[in-house]
Amino acid sequence: MGSKYNKRNAKKRFYTESFTEKEQSIIALSVDVRNSTQMKSQIGNEKTIEVIKPFIEECFILLKNRGCFYNYIYAGDGIIAICNVNNNNENFTNVYHCAIDINSYIKNFKTWVNEMYNYGFNAGIGIAWDAETYIEKIKNMPGKINNVLYVGNSISKASKLSGITPKKVSNVTYNIAVTRNFYSKLIDDDKKDFKYKSKKFNFTNISWKE
Repeated sequence: MGSKYNKRNAKKRFYTESFTEKEQSIIALSVDVRNSTQMKSQIGNEKTIEVIKPFIEECFILLKNRGCFYNYIYAGDGIIAICNVNNNNENFTNVYHCAIDINSYIKNFKTWVNEMYNYGFNAGIGIAWDAETYIEKIKNMPGKINNVLYVGNSISKASKLSGITPKKVSNVTYNIAVTRNFYSKLIDDDKKDFKYKSKKFNFTNISWKE
């Protein structure tokens, strides 16, 4: 077939500046299914789809219901929702309360999966805030694909936190982890939910009372 790489055109595109040079304040909320590979080996591919698909779909509904997220990144066995603070500190409360929505759902979903598939389902939730995030669309990539580039710490840290939760400390399991700078923006009543604090992150397992 031969090469389809053109050095001259690639170099021209490389030297053409295409970024906004504008930093934005971004909150990322990440939800990640734990041990999905293990799930496939224990209950099979078809049943794994039957578990993960409705879980992600319901998480998306809960994220949309809060009305504070403007973009979503689907990542295999999880989803990351992006909120632009836009000088509205109520968005910190909205994002945190959405995490409680999802954690409440996880507690019920774990029971349903165990009853139907005899499998110990679990998922973690991470939230991070970065006031210095660059956001750029990737040229020539269709909009239906995750075509937005985020350069900052919010997404990577939120993803990391959803990967280390649930976290068990002294026989207490915490499903929600947030960065300390995000925690500092919460109202005092919400700060009371966090019973375990490490040097970098704060943890809670709060859910809504039925």
